[in-house]
Amino acid sequence: MDEHTLASDLELGWMADVSDFDKPFLEYWRSVAMQAESRRREQRRPFILRLPFDTLLDIFTMILPDSPENLNPPPGEKISRRYFETEVPYNVSRVCRRWREFVFTSPSLWSRFALSLRDPYGFTFRKAISYLSLHLEKSQDLPLSCSISLEHLGSRCRFEYDTKLLLNNLALHQSRWREIEFSWIELHPVDICTTFEDNEIDNNSGNPMPPNRLIQTPTISLFTEELNNLESFKVNHASLFNLQATKDIAEPGLIPSLRRLNLEMIDRLDKLAIWLERGPNIEELDVTFRPYDLRWLRRRGQRDYFHVPYLRFEKLQVININRDLDPEVDGDELLFAAGAGMFIVRFLVCPSLTRLSIKLEGDDCIHHLPGFLLRSSPSLQALDLHIVYPPSNGDEGQIMLVTRITEALSIIPSLTMFRLTSRSIDSVGLLLGALQSHTLLPSLEHIEFMFAYAHSSQFVDFIRSRCSGPKRVLKTFILVQCCSRRYGPRLPLFGPNSDASGLPKEWDDVKDLIDEGLRFEVI
Repeated sequence: MDEHTLASDLELGWMADVSDFDKPFLEYWRSVAMQAESRRREQRRPFILRLPFDTLLDIFTMILPDSPENLNPPPGEKISRRYFETEVPYNVSRVCRRWREFVFTSPSLWSRFALSLRDPYGFTFRKAISYLSLHLEKSQDLPLSCSISLEHLGSRCRFEYDTKLLLNNLALHQSRWREIEFSWIELHPVDICTTFEDNEIDNNSGNPMPPNRLIQTPTISLFTEELNNLESFKVNHASLFNLQATKDIAEPGLIPSLRRLNLEMIDRLDKLAIWLERGPNIEELDVTFRPYDLRWLRRRGQRDYFHVPYLRFEKLQVININRDLDPEVDGDELLFAAGAGMFIVRFLVCPSLTRLSIKLEGDDCIHHLPGFLLRSSPSLQALDLHIVYPPSNGDEGQIMLVTRITEALSIIPSLTMFRLTSRSIDSVGLLLGALQSHTLLPSLEHIEFMFAYAHSSQFVDFIRSRCSGPKRVLKTFILVQCCSRRYGPRLPLFGPNSDASGLPKEWDDVKDLIDEGLRFEVI
C-alpha cells in the first residue's frame, strides 16, 4: 500500500459502486477521513514545526536587537563571520527550511535592526553592508527603525568613506525612516588638537580660514518632503546631514511626524535653529554641544548677534541639555553645554514642558531663566539645574543669582523634583531659607543638592520645616559633595541602609524623620 494512501480509502473502496445519488454524502465522509489523517500527521511532526506563523512572528519580533549596545563584534574574519551568523533574524533562518521561508517572507522581521562596528576592516565592513542591503530589501515598504554605531580608530579617509557608504545606502530609503539612531565615533587626537582653532571664523573681520584647512566631507541630503514617517531622529554628528525640501528646493520644509530629536553638534546656534524649526510637534528634545566639529565652521561671538523669533513648541514635554555629561567635569565641556542651555531659555516657548534638565552660566540664569518660565507657563514637574559659571559681578551677582533661582521656582508650583548642581554658588543658604516656606514649591517631594554649599544647620532647618505640619510632602533629600569644611565638619557618608545614629547631634531632628520614612542620603 502506498504510504500516501489513507487507511480510510480501503474502508471506503466500495464508493465506486454506489449510485450517483449517494456520492455527495459519501464524498463528505471521505473529506472527514482525510482531515483526520492530516491532523494525525501534523501531530507527529516536531513541535518546532507546528508553531503557527503568528506565534513565530511574535517570538522573533521580541528578540530582534533594537540597540547597538553589546553588539560590538571583535576584529577578525572568522569571529566576525560567526557574529553575523548568530544575530537575529539571520540565525533563525538557519534552523530549518520552514523557518527560513517564513523569515525571508516576513518584512516586519527586517524593518527593525541594530548594528555596531568597532574599527571594521575588510570582511567585517563588507558583511555589514551586505546585511544592511538585505534589511532594506526584505523589509519591502515598511517603516524602518534602525540603530547604527560606527567607531573608527584608523585613518580619517577610511572613516569618511565608510560613513558616507553606510549613510548613502540608508538615505535612499529615507522616505521609510521611522526611528533612526546614528553614532559615529572618530578618534583622531592629532586632528582634534590641530583643527579646533582652524575651523573658527571671526565674524567681526569676516575672514574665514583657508578652505584647505577644513574637512571637506560630502554631506547626506535629507529631504523633508520625504520624511513623512520620521518619528525619532538621534545623531551625534549633525554636520553629516544637510536639510532641504527636495532635490530642487533648498529651503527645508516641516517634518510634522517628528516627535523625538536628539542632536550632538558644535555650538552653532543657527544650525540648531534650522533643525528645531523643522519639527513643530517635537515632544522630547536632547541637545549636546561639543567643542569641535571638523565639518562646520565655528563662529566667534555668535551669542552677541544671533537672534531668531521665539520658537514655540506646543507639545514639547522633555528637554535635556548634554544629558551624558559627567557633572563632576569642570571646563570647556560645561561651557559648551551652557551655550545650548542659553539657546533654550532665550528663544523657546514650551507650554507643555514637564521635565527640564539644563546647564546655564550664572549670568544667563539671572537674565533668562525666569523669563523662559514666565512666557512658557509650564506645569513643570522636574527641574535639574546646573550653574556652570559664576555671575560676572562678584558678591552682588551671587545674591542676584540665588534671588533669580528663587523667582524661577515661584513660577512653577507644580514642581515635585528639584536638583541644583553648582560649584559657582558660594552658598545656597538664602535659597534654603526661602524654600522653608510651604508656599514655594508646595508639591516638592524630592530635592537634591550637588556641590552646593551651606551650613549644616541651614540644611537641617530646611528639612525640619518641610516635614512639619499635618501634610508632609517631602520624601527625598540628597546631598552630593555639599558640606565643605568651610561651613563646619563634613558629614559622614550616609546611604539608604545606614544607621541614623551615626549622624552628628545637630541632625537629631533628621534622625527621627529618617525613622519615619524620609529618604536621606549623603554621597
